[in-house]
Amino acid sequence: MRDVLASFIEASAARGAWESALAAWNTALFTNSREVSSNHTLLLTRVLAQYSRWREAVAVATSAETALCSRQLAARRVALLATIKAGSWREACQQVLSVRRYLENSAAIGPSVGYTEEAEISKELYLVVELIEQDLLQGIPTEQRGLWDPVVGCLRGKVERHPPKQAGELRRCIPDVENTTRSDEYQMRCGSDADHVTNNEELVHILRKPKERNSWCGALRLLSDMQHPNAASVNIVITILKSQGREAEVLRVVNDFMVSRKIQPTAITVKAVSEAANTMRSLPLCISILGNPSMRGKLTAQSAVPMVLALQRLAEWKRCLEWWSSVPPPTTLSDEGTTDYNSGGVPNLRRHLKLSSYVAVCLAGGGCWLDALAALHYAAPYDPPLAILFSLRALRVAGNWEAAVTLLHKNCSVWKGSKVTLQVLDVVTEQNAESWIPPHVVHVLRGLFRS
Repeated sequence: MRDVLASFIEASAARGAWESALAAWNTALFTNSREVSSNHTLLLTRVLAQYSRWREAVAVATSAETALCSRQLAARRVALLATIKAGSWREACQQVLSVRRYLENSAAIGPSVGYTEEAEISKELYLVVELIEQDLLQGIPTEQRGLWDPVVGCLRGKVERHPPKQAGELRRCIPDVENTTRSDEYQMRCGSDADHVTNNEELVHILRKPKERNSWCGALRLLSDMQHPNAASVNIVITILKSQGREAEVLRVVNDFMVSRKIQPTAITVKAVSEAANTMRSLPLCISILGNPSMRGKLTAQSAVPMVLALQRLAEWKRCLEWWSSVPPPTTLSDEGTTDYNSGGVPNLRRHLKLSSYVAVCLAGGGCWLDALAALHYAAPYDPPLAILFSLRALRVAGNWEAAVTLLHKNCSVWKGSKVTLQVLDVVTEQNAESWIPPHVVHVLRGLFRS
């Protein structure tokens, strides 16, 4: 089961509250350091690097000179990469020295590790050296580069003595009997295997680099090869697939891969799938959201809007109506509407004015103008003039000018003099109004409200 600290760090990261994650980690470290494992260190370092907080990432990654551990080494690599990306080559060079000291000191203070872990350490060290040679050295001024070559050469020598692939293959064939007790002690110091930390850096690299043909293949390959993929891994891959129009692949990830690997969708996952459905005008993806109770229950206004837009463009107003009708009304009828896209709870969807307006337009496209107006019912009290504007736009889509004129006159005291007065009048007197309102009626409306 996931421990409390790891869960809090991930939850804070999802909200963008890296400060809270860092504060929780510091508190746990100073009150009961035994509860802080290398898993937590690596997880928090990645969160800080993601938010470009490289100084904080370095401080966390180098917080303790523990026994040699692949995850501690991975944390230092993540912090080093964040520093290089920030263009701080001097600080990055100091981290290289820190890595060398860590390798030298940990050999003296720590127990021997198991064969599998040794292979992981070799792999991480290889990645560190590759990062230094391919990224860091390129940013160091030529006249300064010679000073750091011996340090890099020292690390490269360690890699060459223990190539990661050979080490991994050799140690998989030899049972770890001698080090059973020591490995148990090591796992206590480096974190339980039940608390998996997923490395999504390679996926993020594919996402951020200039789009290349077939880069989606690499993303899918990485995802399928991951030992412990999580919802964040899926979200990144879906975004990559969306940008390259790979509808079938998104469907397989959502409907097959997530199910087979028992990955529960998050609100961000639903948003990614919804945006993919809208971008690719994919009805199957909309059905995947609406037909999956886990995804359907995590719809927020922010994720529902792209899905509704997709349904509108696909003329699937009946599916939109079925879904909207299934959304329960707000539990407290007197609650105000909201514009908070992430307002929690499915009932709050009906109180979101902008989402309600998209639903209204979608339903109006099917000629269901009464349902379209009803879609705005719970959100209208939040901003009545804006609700009138959205209602008129929906009626324009439905082509029901009589209802529009009636609504305009009946609610004159609501919209007149408001911030949307001109926009309301534009719907019925400008913007090619004669295309859906008889010209003589438009002429009368102009005389009444434009004079």
